[in-house]
Amino acid sequence: MLSSALLQTAHVLELGSGIGLLSVLLSPIVRKYTATDIPASLPLLQKNGGSNNITQVVTVEELDWVFLAGLNEERKTRYFPLSDPPDIVLAVDCLYNPSLLKPFLTTLSYLCRPTSSMSERPKRRPVALVMSELRDSEVMREFLTLWLELDGDQGGWTIWRAGEGVLKGTRCVLWVGWRTG
Repeated sequence: MLSSALLQTAHVLELGSGIGLLSVLLSPIVRKYTATDIPASLPLLQKNGGSNNITQVVTVEELDWVFLAGLNEERKTRYFPLSDPPDIVLAVDCLYNPSLLKPFLTTLSYLCRPTSSMSERPKRRPVALVMSELRDSEVMREFLTLWLELDGDQGGWTIWRAGEGVLKGTRCVLWVGWRTG
């Protein structure tokens, strides 16, 4: 999944990009990188992208999870169209506010819908990589419970905990997931 050959053709979409550090680090090895955040964070994201000469690969987009979660499917596609769906949806340290868990997961579900076209068989399944610091065990438990229930009427998700050797000695966890339906 994260081989250099696959990453060279991948579109990575990051949720909650903050200052854009990952876009700077990953832009040289991916086809396209979309950094997303709430409107107040966009000027700094754009400035950092321009300062690091990565604007040919990196785009900065507004994506407010709470706003998106309140929209029906048609309005979601107007608010945040997926003309070039992501191959990897990346979220690093976004799980700390319990009130954002459901909007975050609604957004993750929208972005990770399996897609297919006449030339693409079988369905292309975007992969979600969610990394979080283990601040509050109740928030993490609620997040995982909600994620495991997400899209249950459409086949649900396959979710794996990963990074045991890489994250050893840290208070972080990494989950890898994809929609199975």
